[in-house]
Amino acid sequence: MTNVNPRDRTKCQQVYQDVQSEVYRGLQDLLRARTKDPFRDSFTRVVHKYLTGKQAPTFSIQELNSRL
Repeated sequence: MTNVNPRDRTKCQQVYQDVQSEVYRGLQDLLRARTKDPFRDSFTRVVHKYLTGKQAPTFSIQELNSRL
């Protein structure tokens, strides 16, 4: 990202909108990834940890970055 003059309202607004859009897109990616997580509910996670002694796995960052 380039330096933005904080007095340039138009450019600041554009940067804000770009960041807001990326955050929203990232949250949508996480919500989509969560739907494919076999341990998405708390009960299943707790049972898995109790039975195996290990934390339940989650989706990989590669899945998240592949735009599920």
